[in-house]
Amino acid sequence: MVDQSRRSATTAPLLEQSKSPTFTSKTHLLTAIVVLTNVVGNVCLSHGMQEVGRTISASPADYVRALLNPWVLAGSCTLALWMISDLALLSRADLTFVLPVTASAYVFIAIAGHFVLGDRISWERWLGIVVITLAVVLAEETPSLTSKAEYREHSQ
Repeated sequence: MVDQSRRSATTAPLLEQSKSPTFTSKTHLLTAIVVLTNVVGNVCLSHGMQEVGRTISASPADYVRALLNPWVLAGSCTLALWMISDLALLSRADLTFVLPVTASAYVFIAIAGHFVLGDRISWERWLGIVVITLAVVLAEETPSLTSKAEYREHSQ
């Protein structure tokens, strides 16, 4: 009981700090990095795999050969950066904020796929892209951090 009241006393200032303009701007910057690395990494990976060709094999050598393609390698490295930045973002914002907001990457990936890779997008997909965009805008307007539980670990 005493431990819980001590936690409540220490988490309140941390939640207040999360509402500061500096915290918010860093969260938005990290969100942009997550989205950008996701888009660039997946576009590079797709371009590289189109160069490599279909790879369905039991031999690991075929996958190593695919990984040695410069585009696949660039995409893999960029997606590793995406994972690191996503972990950092999840450490400072709620999952219920991070996943909807970073879903904007799906929109940008589709647009990049269309204009950079020449993918065809049906009207149904464009409609889905519009729905995702509206949902991202709605989710972005909510606070990035709402739970006290996430700060329990930081305050100990």
